[in-house]
Amino acid sequence: MTQHSIEIRVSAEIGTVAMLRILLVSTGFCLVSATAPAQMLRVNCQTVGPQYHIVENTKLDYDSLMDKNGCRYSYTTSGVTLEKSVIAKAPSNGTLTQTGIASFFYTPKENFIGKDNFAVYVCGTGRRGKGSGCARFNYNVTVH
Repeated sequence: MTQHSIEIRVSAEIGTVAMLRILLVSTGFCLVSATAPAQMLRVNCQTVGPQYHIVENTKLDYDSLMDKNGCRYSYTTSGVTLEKSVIAKAPSNGTLTQTGIASFFYTPKENFIGKDNFAVYVCGTGRRGKGSGCARFNYNVTVH
């Protein structure tokens, strides 16, 4: 049996670095270890608000507190196939970039401290005939 070991370094959007050690055995692989150095991890974004259900065509309000590095917003669902998401209202004091079918990244303008707001629509179809629709997510952002 042939074995090979590789290391992969993963860098996330907020500056975290994780290292994966993978042991490759023949045609399969086995995760041997994963690390994320504590000194590189930091929380720069906190968002609070209600649970959401995409197919109920709901309008939801959330509050986000973040530092100058911004915040990533990602939507996942159980039993719903996400089809699209769009920016419904752009922020005034920063930029909102779509980074995936249902994820966005807000970056405040340089040296901006204060309040901003934006909105996104996330749309999907329920599995097994559970309906379809879009939810509107309104964000009230405070950059400190």
